[in-house]
Amino acid sequence: MIENLIKYEAALLLRKTLGIGCRRICKILNEIGFIVSENTIRSWLYHNKAPKGTSPLIKALFYSDAYALALKLKDKNPLWGATRIRSEVKRRLNIWVPKTTVYYWIKKGTKPGTTPIRLNPELGYIIGVLLSDAKKNIKAILKVKDKDYAEEYLKALNKVTGVNYSLGENEQYYVVHVHGSALRYIYRSKLWKVIGYVYSREFLQGLYDGDGSVGVRASKEFKVTIDLTNSNLDLLDFVQKILKQKYSIRTARNIHRKDGEQVSIRGKLSTVRKTEILSIYRKDDLIKFCENIRFRIKRKQEKLIDALNILEKYGWSEKAVEEWKKRYQKVNNKWIKKSLNLYNKQNTKIEKLKSISLSEKENNSCAGRDSNPGSAAREAAILPG
Repeated sequence: MIENLIKYEAALLLRKTLGIGCRRICKILNEIGFIVSENTIRSWLYHNKAPKGTSPLIKALFYSDAYALALKLKDKNPLWGATRIRSEVKRRLNIWVPKTTVYYWIKKGTKPGTTPIRLNPELGYIIGVLLSDAKKNIKAILKVKDKDYAEEYLKALNKVTGVNYSLGENEQYYVVHVHGSALRYIYRSKLWKVIGYVYSREFLQGLYDGDGSVGVRASKEFKVTIDLTNSNLDLLDFVQKILKQKYSIRTARNIHRKDGEQVSIRGKLSTVRKTEILSIYRKDDLIKFCENIRFRIKRKQEKLIDALNILEKYGWSEKAVEEWKKRYQKVNNKWIKKSLNLYNKQNTKIEKLKSISLSEKENNSCAGRDSNPGSAAREAAILPG
């Protein structure tokens, strides 16, 4: 990868999404780890001095327009060759397209083969998912158990690429396959930081849907956390900074796994890198996350709302623990919400027990009155007539 080209792409992404000037672009890029001077950015954006070379991202963002422009120029200027047309495309779009590519467009009738990318907030969600659950080899593969998670990912892909990807099923999992070289390039080049900065809410949603969880401890005290677990410590640094800067959410970090530790993942023993947990644990910060970011996976968001409602009403007390256990039960060391039918059956059973208890009391009361003539006489004295 060409370092200067990546920095140029980072500046270009900020320019196209936020519409800001060189000084602000320079400040943001240096904050998130792309060290570049304001003068360099100015020469790129205002003096048509983009670094030579291309990339999957450049192709996904610009090749559709570059192709249309090349055909238009050839139509208006039949004598122009690939070299002249390439220069004009560079002047107008400020990107380098290989001469052979332009030649095949105008002479051989070939079209760009890269799936286009539209810059919109759903790109943030896609990149967040890629950084958490998706495999990133030749294909970007998402394999999850939550159907609504897979469906949210599909919707985002459709909005960003215009392609209708299909949802597959494999045993107990929902699977999405994406031939997205540009998406993988964003991950490898660390341009995900720019996407995460620009579309922070959607980026965090994708990330927390994948690697995030709602932690509840319900023993003597009731405690609630929102946790993000990842071995990419650079990513955790970035998320911690974004949560603080953009949402005023405070966090804490703890080591989850040591480097080289062996753990069982989906039934297979694997050696893991150092893994940390980023936790949100203060009540007001939990509420900020719930209101301003939120999970898109229904069960996670529902669990968070239930926990916050109990926290609001009962605090950290034993009463909160009792209320939580009415709604949730532990299965394989995870809190699972009791089904509505089960909850209703329990309530019906309780009502029946109450009814039986009341009936027994009434029967005992009547039996007491029958065996006591004095009580019958007193009742007779009260009755009219």
